[in-house]
Amino acid sequence: MGQLRNTALLLVALTALTGCNTGSRSTKKSDSASTGAAVTSNGNGSGPNWGNGTGANGSNGLGGPGNGTVQGSLDPDHDGLTNDEEALFGTDPNNPDTDADGIIDGRDLAPLFGAASYGPFELMYPRGAVHTQHDYQVAGLFGRSRVEKWLAGYRETYKGTRGTRSSEITETKVKAEIDELTKQSEFTAVSVKSKGSLDRFDGHQYKKTFFPSRYTIDYDFKQQSYEVAFRNAQPVTVRDDAGSAFANRVFPITVRGSSASTLTIQFAVDKPADLYLDTQTHYIVPALTFQVFDGNDPYTATVVADDVAVGSPLNEHAYEVRVPLPTAAGSQTAEWTVAITPVWVEKKDGQDAKVSSIDAGVLRIGAVAHDQTLSSSQQGNNGQATSSRLTGIFPTLQDLATDLRAEAAKRTFGQQVIDDKTVISQTVPTGRPTTAREWTLSIVQTTARISQLAIGTLIQVDEFTNYTSGQDLVKLMDPDQARRYGKIAEQLQKLNAASSAVIHGMTAVVMAEQGDKIRATLYAARSVTEVFRAVGDTELIRAGAAAASFATNIYEAYDAFRGGDNLRGGMYVARATVDVLSAFDSELAAGGAAILGGATEGLNAYNAFRQGDTVLGLVHVARGSGALARFFLRNQEIMGIPAGSVITAALGVVDVGYNIYRATQQNDPIIKQRYIEDAVASAVDTAIFLIPTVGPVIQVVWQVGWQALTWIFPDLAKFRMFRSPGAFLTFVGQVFFTNTIPSAYAEEAYEGAAKEFIKLMEDRQAAGELVLAIFPEIN
Repeated sequence: MGQLRNTALLLVALTALTGCNTGSRSTKKSDSASTGAAVTSNGNGSGPNWGNGTGANGSNGLGGPGNGTVQGSLDPDHDGLTNDEEALFGTDPNNPDTDADGIIDGRDLAPLFGAASYGPFELMYPRGAVHTQHDYQVAGLFGRSRVEKWLAGYRETYKGTRGTRSSEITETKVKAEIDELTKQSEFTAVSVKSKGSLDRFDGHQYKKTFFPSRYTIDYDFKQQSYEVAFRNAQPVTVRDDAGSAFANRVFPITVRGSSASTLTIQFAVDKPADLYLDTQTHYIVPALTFQVFDGNDPYTATVVADDVAVGSPLNEHAYEVRVPLPTAAGSQTAEWTVAITPVWVEKKDGQDAKVSSIDAGVLRIGAVAHDQTLSSSQQGNNGQATSSRLTGIFPTLQDLATDLRAEAAKRTFGQQVIDDKTVISQTVPTGRPTTAREWTLSIVQTTARISQLAIGTLIQVDEFTNYTSGQDLVKLMDPDQARRYGKIAEQLQKLNAASSAVIHGMTAVVMAEQGDKIRATLYAARSVTEVFRAVGDTELIRAGAAAASFATNIYEAYDAFRGGDNLRGGMYVARATVDVLSAFDSELAAGGAAILGGATEGLNAYNAFRQGDTVLGLVHVARGSGALARFFLRNQEIMGIPAGSVITAALGVVDVGYNIYRATQQNDPIIKQRYIEDAVASAVDTAIFLIPTVGPVIQVVWQVGWQALTWIFPDLAKFRMFRSPGAFLTFVGQVFFTNTIPSAYAEEAYEGAAKEFIKLMEDRQAAGELVLAIFPEIN
């Protein structure tokens, strides 16, 4: 490295001004004259005044010492410059490092313009200065289906994509997904480019048979490589694996079109922090990661160079790195920006290279020179240090964008159902109780629900039978059946009271543990009164239970009003009113319950309107109006038909219309099919309900059984085709007469495929692969 002093401008200046022997700073002939080499501060073109005619010790800058006491050919400070050269440059012949930047004068491209003039390295990268690029494996699910029907053997009757979902993997979609995942990050994706083709790497198959149809649904797992470039959208500190911040400098340079150039950077490292080592089996060398942007704003400019250059020693603890710059297009000058980061690169035999930061506090810039005088012969290895490409910018700095990759390479999926949109979870919570209290409460709640539903069933059978036939159910029974009916109702009422007593008692314990003494007292009182009701149901006990329930609901209403939730508060007031009425007058209680039902639907309508869903809001208005009309018109007829039947038919028409409307608004094929099925099922259920006497019994008993089963076995809920008589008959019609795939089967197939897909992607991510899962749009 003793001959690295041959900067063209320096040599031309020396030859023109003195014609003297430059000693250790040997000349190298250029095929072309210098056209702009300069030592710059922060790349702005300013620097020391080379050959300004004023030398050290009063020298006139043109030859020997001004006072005649220094011998011109000697080098007493051993900095590589003779006294004559020191006089010419204005450096101190008795100080090897005149500007105290850690680089001896004979190797320093700016011996009078030291670290104090260039300023320190920074710890914060300005906006856009960190440009990092990664290859992601972007994967998705792509469905296909087949239907076979038995005709003396199964024969294929349909093949396509019906009843399936497929991901959309495009540059636009990938960019949108990454933007969503990184919106809280300091980095943003600035470009996304696909690489290669979309190929299958695994899959999932689902088969289901319900005679005479057999359904096969396949999901192919496909992936494509994408190159994603990120930049910091705000100033950011970047750290190495040890948590130390990387130092950096960002500065502008002016380049001339169609002219090759090199950026030379000299810097020193304080002695205690200098890790330089060079042996056959182990080396630690300094390097500069550099990025060059074709504009003044790194965030919006294009990256035209992105590389790593290895440094060479100048003297002890001082190094020089030469960064070859790309050639600018055209013939005019252009303003570019360069971002550099000094690092240590360590390599041991048999191990991967390790990169670590160099502390900004121990770094000093000695010189920054932009040389545009290189000829074709000088651009080779003829004495000039060349860029040593490692594996690309920040080759092993996996922490450069730690926060970004933690977000972009991982997706956390939560199980939820929102407006028929199911998001599969990576770990679906079972919701199963784990403590003794939870087990007890779970059993009691299930028992209470079944008993309450059974009581409601008996009431509805009586009520709706009256609506459709004009007779009370009890009148259709013989005396023994009527007595059994009453006995069952009485036992269920007691079971319900006992269950409610346990539930409210446990609620009181929880409230007490949370320090809510008022709620603990109220729920304890409710529990006590319900125990009495389970033992013996007298008017006095009913009144006490009603009073306890009234007090609890009034307090909940007060709490809601105080919190600004007036609608919730109003609902609790209505419940309290119904509690009081139920203790004294069953007819008034029935009216209060009808009003409460109407108010509940009104609240649902309000929320739907507020969210912009006008159609759903109108449906809730219709249902609320129907609940009120059923009570107030319970003994009336419309055109000779019981009012209850007319109301039931009208609400059935509303449900059919709503489901048809939703189906037309859906793009998701499975949800669209579900709404179509629901529309047909609503029509069939309404028709069944209108069958005198028998219809309501079938409907209510079926629904009681279905709800009880799904409470006990929640996994059964996915088999929607059994939820009502109309749904089951619709499913049977599909199986026998169409090639459509029942939505319950289609959804089950997708969920199974999605879970398997997530597991595969998690395993690949755990293995260190950068992956991005894109799921089909479900709306």
